[in-house]
Amino acid sequence: TNGGWVIGAYCFATTQTAEGSVKKGLLRMVGTVLGAFSGWLALLACEDSSSKVKFNPYGILAWMIVASLIMTFISTERGFGARIALSSSYSYGPIYFVVTQANVIYTAFGLAQAFGPEVRNEIALNRMFANLVGIAVAILLAVVPPGNYGGDPGHTRKINSFHWQSVQTVVDFLVSCDPTSGEAEVANHIQTLNSLSNKILQKSTNMQGLAVDFEKDAARLHNLPYLQVDPKLKGEIAKVTRDIYVARFIPHLAAKIMGSESRMLLLDKNGLVQQRLDEIRLNTLYDGIAGKALDNNDTFHLPSSVSSDTRDDIDLLLLCIQWLVTEMKDHDKTLQAIKY
Repeated sequence: TNGGWVIGAYCFATTQTAEGSVKKGLLRMVGTVLGAFSGWLALLACEDSSSKVKFNPYGILAWMIVASLIMTFISTERGFGARIALSSSYSYGPIYFVVTQANVIYTAFGLAQAFGPEVRNEIALNRMFANLVGIAVAILLAVVPPGNYGGDPGHTRKINSFHWQSVQTVVDFLVSCDPTSGEAEVANHIQTLNSLSNKILQKSTNMQGLAVDFEKDAARLHNLPYLQVDPKLKGEIAKVTRDIYVARFIPHLAAKIMGSESRMLLLDKNGLVQQRLDEIRLNTLYDGIAGKALDNNDTFHLPSSVSSDTRDDIDLLLLCIQWLVTEMKDHDKTLQAIKY
């Protein structure tokens, strides 16, 4: 076998995840075998000893066009999806059919003058077996622990846990702030909260991008009876994606309140706001993300005697924190139940 073909097949059979590598490998195996056979059959049917290249180039061209069109049709989505791209689940098989068929034919064209048209047998077998060996090695290494499984809810749980820690950081920070702080210290508090807001957006977005890519790669060939991805995972990724912007908004809103006349109401150690923040802090600290949810029936609102501008911002801050804490607890429960 050709060592270069083995290495090339190994490199191009791997994807981001173990499931994706196995499924791509299987599709590539099918495409390679069928493509090698189709190329060999074309060379056999179009053999022409009177031709300089030992084969009828027009017959070969017609064969490749028809075979490629058929495989392209097979790998194209039906309905509106046909206008966009090849099937994300099945396209690897037809793609490597076309590549292998062309490689076998072109190599035979180059060697037939020196070794005769029978060289097609060795070329087709060499290409096929070299690729199968490389693909088999790629599949084996993909499933050897520790593998990166796209169906693993742990990727999404990391985002959820990061949001949990970020909310805890904001609540702890607000509880610890001194209401008598000077303007310079208040400015530092505002900068700290805004920096945290930007960090949440940047880090969560990067983690979410990986989780989405992993799930999409692993969900390929969803009709296979094994290496399935729980459909609930995609829904949880979507919900956690929404949470990114809520988690980012919380420190941003807190910074806005910190720089306004509402600061004293927010930081008053004997006030209702600090009391509610401390309740949330204790719940997240002792019950944890897997503990009981906050009582959503106990919706916090400042009394109507407080001016509406001040009341609305602080009410919104506390409601966002309470809602997100409840959501994160629900996400954790659902993600723990997902098997992969």
